[in-house]
Amino acid sequence: MEININQDQRELFETQMKVDYLNKQILKGQPSNKEIQKDAFLRLLVAELKHQNPLDPMKDRDFIAQMAQLTNLEKMEKVSQNIEKLVSTYNNTSVYNMLGKKITYINDAGKIESSAVEAVEFENGDAYIVVNKNRINPKNIMRVE
Repeated sequence: MEININQDQRELFETQMKVDYLNKQILKGQPSNKEIQKDAFLRLLVAELKHQNPLDPMKDRDFIAQMAQLTNLEKMEKVSQNIEKLVSTYNNTSVYNMLGKKITYINDAGKIESSAVEAVEFENGDAYIVVNKNRINPKNIMRVE
């Protein structure tokens, strides 16, 4: 029995969207990777301080270097958050251009549908497109006509 694993562009896109949808469902409520990294760094630093040799404590410059790394990590997180906000704002304003246009999208059940955009709604800073009285995440849009 031979299995054909080659997919055309549409099938590949559908597969990627389904995998993304399933991953989002699985990861709901779990802490972000950034939170895990920062928490692990702090736990490692505290453990190092607790278990250091009292006759040979950590050198001041080593401690300062580690604190500088933590400060850099926090600053990088803030920059990342600001970039995410900027991208979100851009995406939210760009959905207005889709009003009245026909879109092809993947619905919540993972099936492809096409219809005209009726409205744009916002909730918690995120934009949603209304099609057939259903809210669609713009990330699920495959095509705009």
